Amino acid sequence: MASIDRPRGKPRVRWKDPNGTPHSRTCSTDTAARQLLREVQLCEDTGRVWEPERRVAPPTLRGIGVAWIVACERRLGARTVDNRQQHVDPFLDWYEERHGAGAGAEHLSRALLEAYWDHVRTPATGRYIHRRTESTARKHVETLHLLWEWAADREEYEGQVPRLRKMELPRKPPTRPRPAPSWAEMDLAIGAAEGWRRCVLVVMRCTGLRVQQVMGLRWEDLYDGQLTIRGELGKSAQESRGRVIPVAPALLAEWSSPAIAEWTDRTWIVPCPHDHRLVRARDIAKVWMRTSTRKAAWEGRPDHCFRAGFQTGLRGAGVRREATEYLVGHALPGVDASYIDPEQALHLRAAVALVPPLNVPVLAARQQA
Repeated sequence: MASIDRPRGKPRVRWKDPNGTPHSRTCSTDTAARQLLREVQLCEDTGRVWEPERRVAPPTLRGIGVAWIVACERRLGARTVDNRQQHVDPFLDWYEERHGAGAGAEHLSRALLEAYWDHVRTPATGRYIHRRTESTARKHVETLHLLWEWAADREEYEGQVPRLRKMELPRKPPTRPRPAPSWAEMDLAIGAAEGWRRCVLVVMRCTGLRVQQVMGLRWEDLYDGQLTIRGELGKSAQESRGRVIPVAPALLAEWSSPAIAEWTDRTWIVPCPHDHRLVRARDIAKVWMRTSTRKAAWEGRPDHCFRAGFQTGLRGAGVRREATEYLVGHALPGVDASYIDPEQALHLRAAVALVPPLNVPVLAARQQA
């Protein structure tokens, strides 16, 4: 039977395990000794071995951030997860500089997010010492809102993470209509490009696909004049389902008898000297700057504007909206995606047949020379 004695003046609790092994523990106060006695007596009554409570170290904010990224990986695409990681990592570095390595989430506050907003908007913290735009800073803080909201709702962090208090972000400016490049302007850009980047522009011009979708296409995806856009290349939930689209005769002609670009890779449709297979927007912007095209048609979206040019060109040629939406991977309206057979109903082959042949005078002049 557990008991308390005072062999050296301080209270000591003595007890035995169910197997008869004796134990004792000296406490600093009578209150602590009585609390321990109650715990040990409960274990004796239930036939259990008393063990001291193990204190769990409070979670660090970096540890919470890592756990959130892992949770994101279970339900989001790889590119979305990468973007969130790129927003969270700089914040965690900044947070630990202010509060020390291993700091917990107790310092999270609206004022802290406002201070980080000012930090992100400082030119010295941006890439290449350029001031981040308000739009970019907004994405950083919105990602932190998502992290904080997730952590505050997790049972394992209860009492460790303060209640979410979002920063009041500046109002978004109204979206203004933007011109899209014409077929002729896109051809001028193709003529100003060189090497593998020319291949990128040719495929974007003739398919309307996103730039990284183009970089993920393999020759095995091409069969009988059609391209299989694999689900892993998709950005949205709609695109993640994958789809099959007919290839414009203009592009098939270039692939069968190369005249504009050099298709040198046997695996990837677009060759690339880099393992990461990423296309930098600023490199495509330099291509556009070598042309006489309207700056408004490509500035701010030097690669994505090909997607706009493709859709604008087809709609201008009379192609139905549903057809262009399907070709570029947008969701069809209502329940059409569940009931409509796009190949039969949307006349996709007729639509891509309206993509005009490539006309690249700069390259033609080079070949004649």
